[in-house]
This record gives sequence, C-alpha cells and structure tokens, in this order.
Amino acid sequence: MRIASYNIKSLRQDRAAVVAVLQDLDADVVGIQESTHWPVRRRRLTRLARDAGLEVAVTGWGARETSLLVRPGLEVTEPQRIPMPWKIGRTRRGIAVATVAGVPVIVVHLSLDPAERQRHLTIIQGVLTRYGPERVVVVGDLNEEPGGAGWTALTAHLADAAAHAGPTFPSANPGRRIDAILVGARHRVVKSRVRHDQVTGLASDHCPLYCDIAPDDIAPDDIAPDDIAPTDSTPVDAERTHR
Repeated sequence: MRIASYNIKSLRQDRAAVVAVLQDLDADVVGIQESTHWPVRRRRLTRLARDAGLEVAVTGWGARETSLLVRPGLEVTEPQRIPMPWKIGRTRRGIAVATVAGVPVIVVHLSLDPAERQRHLTIIQGVLTRYGPERVVVVGDLNEEPGGAGWTALTAHLADAAAHAGPTFPSANPGRRIDAILVGARHRVVKSRVRHDQVTGLASDHCPLYCDIAPDDIAPDDIAPDDIAPTDSTPVDAERTHR
C-alpha cells in the first residue's frame, strides 16, 4: 500500500500543479492538510480528488482542515472527524481517521503553539490506543522537526517511516523535515521518498511525502526488486508491482 502526506495550502497556489502531483504520487491513501477553506471545502476537495483519480473518504466538520483521500475501490470503514480543543484567535484543528483496506490511518496537522500541540497529542494518543498502535499509520504536518515534543510522543509508539527521505519544507528550497509518516509495528517500510521538483514548488509550500508499506509478515522475497529502493528526494517512481 502506498500512503502519502501532503499539505496543499488550501489550494492557494496552483491547483493544476496539485492535481499533477497527486496523480504522479499514484498513492492508495493520501492524508491532506489545509484541505480548503470552509464552507466550500467539500465541493472543492471532491473536485480535486476526482481530477486526481481519487475519492474523498473523510473531510469537513470535526476533521477541520485535515482530510483523507483514497483510491477508488478500496474499502473504507470507521470514518471519523475528531475536533481538537481550540481557543479563539487560533486555527481550528481536527484529525481525519478511517480504516482503509484494514489499515487505520490518522491524518494530523499539529498546532504551532507548544501547549496546544501537547493537548492535541493527548487526544491523538488516545485514538492510537483505541486502535492499537501496532496497526496504525499516522500521516501529517507536525509543524516541527524530529526531536520535537510531537515527534517524541508519537515515535514512542510508532516508527518514523521516512527518516532518510529528506526535508519537506519549504518546497522552493527544502531544509526542514516537518511532515511525517509514522507506522505501527505490523507494517514494514518498503520505500519512502519526498517529491521535490518544479511542479511541487508551484503546487504548495510543502513537498509531498510518500511511503510504500507491506504487512510485516510478508517475506522480502515477496517484494518485487523494483519496489526496493533507497530513500531519496527524487521525483516519484510511477511503476510499482505491489501496494
């Protein structure tokens, strides 16, 4: 399964470029941050997903600016939109959650404020516990680099699937890794990459990140050689044998 994380900056830059990036990622599941602004979010996101060959699984209301897109035909169960506590004057945040093809996926966009971030992490950790952290994949914009409180709290239960994939922000000249894909122990990472090129620079201020995962009980011999690649910051390889 290919899972991606992408902050699309509310489509305020180049929508056509965002569509092109999503198409080239060829992902089964995409966790979106900064979906689009309410009240037109659902309509705009539905059109974006359709143009990219995807479907909207979770968006809106309690999920706030997080959304989950999936490849058509994948089974989606237990969709949830969980709002985070907020204070007037700050961004309303939430998380999008669903089980996709048997894998619980949580999309997050953590606060810039450390105290608020910690309150939100407590709720997110409760969701992890409910599903069983070994089963879960968390994707999103953590708004801090590895070693920060958010990374530390989440990697106590999950593995950093893209530790060597490269920086994700800002897209014009990436120097910081603030976007993450974190996986539970039941998942084995086959490949992880950041896409960084001229198109991603036009699309958003974040570079998209993707990871190919397989169940941990699949032997390495069951993975096609073309699927095993070192992590890097090159554009996405479109050809894959397994998802």
